[in-house]
Order: sequence, then structure tokens, then C-alpha cells
Amino acid sequence: MFNELLVGTMDFLAVFGRISKRRIEKNNRDNATMVYKHLPNGYIEDQANWSDVKFGVKSMAYSGCEIFAAYNAIYALEGKPDKATLLFAISDFEEHGAMMQGRLGVAPRSLIAYLRKHGYATKMTMRSRPENIRAMDEAGEVFVLTGFNEKRKLSKMIHTVCITKNEDGKYVAHNNYYRNATGKYSEQVFDSLEDVVYHRSKGQMICLMTITGKLSKMDSKRK
Repeated sequence: MFNELLVGTMDFLAVFGRISKRRIEKNNRDNATMVYKHLPNGYIEDQANWSDVKFGVKSMAYSGCEIFAAYNAIYALEGKPDKATLLFAISDFEEHGAMMQGRLGVAPRSLIAYLRKHGYATKMTMRSRPENIRAMDEAGEVFVLTGFNEKRKLSKMIHTVCITKNEDGKYVAHNNYYRNATGKYSEQVFDSLEDVVYHRSKGQMICLMTITGKLSKMDSKRK
């Protein structure tokens, strides 16, 4: 019940205080060079380094985790997207889904709407019982997890990550603020989807999404 109320509140915050068209267009112009400078050849793992890329009235380093999760999910399913994909995704989310003009990131249902608009099949649960997580594991190819940085402490903010499976059957969390032995931001590997959920959100996830390959045009319209 708590998660359902919270996600509903996030939907409201995505409508309250919209970002002006003028700012969206300016951010898009300003971001063009910077996005291309930062974009790696693989998954985006280093959100903290994107402070010079704008999102609403804040930056991608501050509140862009949902957008990075969407990009990483598309990368996992389709291979490396065109460089313009991320640039125009930022503008899309500024227009549809940015909470409090980007101060609080993107509402979960707006992330789902974006993926469905681009033809991906999605499913979401707000229940974190093991059986619910296992059911989502069986249903999806790629996952997006939104959870608290500290259990139910909104003052500590929330974070959203993309989760993929590697060739060894392990689960890989991307952009999880994890640094490897050399101090570089890197992917973080877990034994199971449940492990990711309970590690990332300290046992308190808000929602978990599964994402699979593109729907047919007819199926996409039904969603």
C-alpha cells in the first residue's frame, strides 16, 4: 500500500511544476556537445560525472538516474543506441515525467510510458516479496529497479538502476554508484535478482519493472 501511494504521489509531482518549452529547447542545445562527450561505448555507469549535462532545473548527475536506466535498458535489448537517443530522451522526459522540474528525477509510470511509446513490452510490480520478484525474473529480459537509498528515508533520496543478466547467469546492476578496485565507476554483479533488490534498496524497493523486446505495432497500440 505504501509503494502504491508513493508512486501515485510521484505521478502527481510529474504534473506539478512543468518545465517550460523554452528551457527544454535551451537544455537540448546546451546538452548536445556534452552528451556526446560523456557517452561511453557501453553501459552508462558514471552518473556522478554528468554534472555538466542539464535535466530540467538540475543536472543529470543530480537526478538523471531514470533516464540512464532507460538508455541502459535499450542498450541491453538493442545494442548501442544512436547518440541522439539519450539527448532526445532527456528532452522527452523534461516534457513528460520530470518531477518538480527535474529536482526529483522521473516518475516510474512515466518511464514505463516512454518505453512503451518506443515499442517495448513492460510490466511493473510494487510488491517486494520474494515470490513477486521471482515472478518478475521469469517474465523479463532486462529490469529497472527504483528504491530508497536508505529504507523509507525520502531525505536520502531514491535511485533507479538498470539490471541485466550476463553470460554466467549473474545479475548486473548498472549505474549503481559502484567503484571497482581502480576507483572507476563500474557495473556491480549479484547472484540473483533478489540480491540486487535487497542490496540496492536496503530491503525497501519502490517498484521493479521488467522490459522485453519490442512489441508489434498492433500490440504496442493496445498497451
